[in-house]
Amino acid sequence: MKFIIRDDDLNFYTEISAIKKTYSFCIKNSIPVSFAAIPFVNSDSDVAHSVDKMNIIRCISRNNELCQYINENDFFYINLHGSLHNKPNGIFECDDAISNSLIYSRLRRADAILKSTFKNYKPVFIPPHDALGDRSRFAISKLSLHTIKGSGSKYLNLKSFKDVYAFICSCCFGLNRFVTGNRNDVYPRVLSWDHGQEAYAYRLTDFNRNFLIKKLHISAKKNRDFIVTMHIHHNTDARISSLIEFINLADKYGYEFTDSSKIFQ
Repeated sequence: MKFIIRDDDLNFYTEISAIKKTYSFCIKNSIPVSFAAIPFVNSDSDVAHSVDKMNIIRCISRNNELCQYINENDFFYINLHGSLHNKPNGIFECDDAISNSLIYSRLRRADAILKSTFKNYKPVFIPPHDALGDRSRFAISKLSLHTIKGSGSKYLNLKSFKDVYAFICSCCFGLNRFVTGNRNDVYPRVLSWDHGQEAYAYRLTDFNRNFLIKKLHISAKKNRDFIVTMHIHHNTDARISSLIEFINLADKYGYEFTDSSKIFQ
């Protein structure tokens, strides 16, 4: 069983002090953390940061101090978290309203930037805003990426038997929860779609500690992997304390702490 810590929204404006505050326990105990990084940000990017007044695109590779700090820690890993993390006119980056070619060109550029900047870059895609349309699957497949989301996918354009099988597994799981009334059950193991593999992550907030502890207990009992999601610009003392509690509990259950890419092996 694998336990994975995912942290979203690492970008040009992320302060090293925020990383140290949240993950001092992980650093001390050599526990991997997978950061979902945003390669570019500007004033339209809806992540918590102090933006310049002018609409200048800032590339994460230009923050030399941050990149050096990440690269010097062997237990920090980088995943792809979109391109700009924005939603102009309410349209998400990977929405079906955007063409295949535009989504692909954006993600290809973003993927290349992170590959060249971070030594521990892993080919895992974390959709911005957890929004992933059918058209994005083309880009994900072309770039050989696997996906971690915070909700089960409902792809309607099924292209192969593999897609049909994954769709049936997902639907059967939802039906089983409805019929049995067991809403505490956890999402299935990694699902294999035609465009790549996909896993589920649970977001930690200030108010769902008990809920996630129950989820972790059930996951361990059923011998399932577990991914918990943090957000580097919103990691309160309560969340940090809960994360440490989860780590200790996962260790007690016999989980292996690893980076996000290992769940797809």
